[in-house]
Amino acid sequence: MSVTVPSIKPPRSQRIWILFLLSLLAAGLIYVGLAFSASSLAIELKGQIDFRVLKPLEYQFWWLVSPSFLIILAVTLGLQRLIPADPGQRNYGAGFINDFIWFFYTAVGIAFINTLIITAFGEFYQSHLSFLTVTAVTDWPAWARFILAVLLFDFMIWLVHLTEHKVSWLWPFHAVHHEQQELNFFSDFRVHPVSFLWMQSATALAFFIFAMDIPEVVAFSIFRAFYSKFYHGNIKTDLGPLRYILVTPQSHRVHHSLAPEHRDKNFGSLFSIWDFLFGTQVKDFDIYPATGSDDPSFPHERLEASPLMAITPLRQMLHPFFVLGRRVHALVGRTSVRGPS
Repeated sequence: MSVTVPSIKPPRSQRIWILFLLSLLAAGLIYVGLAFSASSLAIELKGQIDFRVLKPLEYQFWWLVSPSFLIILAVTLGLQRLIPADPGQRNYGAGFINDFIWFFYTAVGIAFINTLIITAFGEFYQSHLSFLTVTAVTDWPAWARFILAVLLFDFMIWLVHLTEHKVSWLWPFHAVHHEQQELNFFSDFRVHPVSFLWMQSATALAFFIFAMDIPEVVAFSIFRAFYSKFYHGNIKTDLGPLRYILVTPQSHRVHHSLAPEHRDKNFGSLFSIWDFLFGTQVKDFDIYPATGSDDPSFPHERLEASPLMAITPLRQMLHPFFVLGRRVHALVGRTSVRGPS
């Protein structure tokens, strides 16, 4: 009598991890093949990959060892130990590790979106939408153009951030950032590629319209990028009088609050002036609420074996598509029940 041995199917997370490694291996083999090929097409493809993907990636990963990055990281981690907003939060818990892993995925996304999609968008603008360009500011003094660029850039981020909360199909992608229950330095990297694409496209459009040169805003962009890491930290401070000008760890924590009364408040990216101006600023500066969102189906990170934690951000990136899929399914179901009008 033969005995049938049941096949043992690996867990879904393990299958995803294996598929991920095989994809990386395949991409590596393709690149090596291009490097050793003498054909003109292979040489052109390798050159494009080097210029549009690998070089931007090198720039993104350089952050990890740049002096400025290490200084702001040390300051933020030090303040988290000295004056934590949530004393019970572990400095290097599941949230910190997960968001650190997000950094690597985000670096790839930024490199791809900035070098391919935004570049193509810029070319499309110059070819078909250049009539929208306001050229009057090109005659302004450099300092005036810089101030305009800084204010315009920050306001556009505020406005795009507002739409991510108010537009129902954008929210599931932005909610990935809000699901973090342990805000930390690396939480600023926890941005869904769709959200990043929307943010970059909208802000780029503003710069194209006002004919702003990149050198005019690069210093501000670098400062904002570092400062936003700081105010995502688990730090108990509202920066005193500076809170009326700048976003603070306290005000941004309120933005991430679970409390219903804090929903859709404190949208600022660098300056808090827009929230005060448009009435979206919470003026209680002494509260440090619990953070997170209210989606029970979200795949939250847990302290697990390294391979499983490495794919958690991938599962979190896929989650918004499942949310929107369920909405479409429910809408189709209601339409079917009502029947044709």
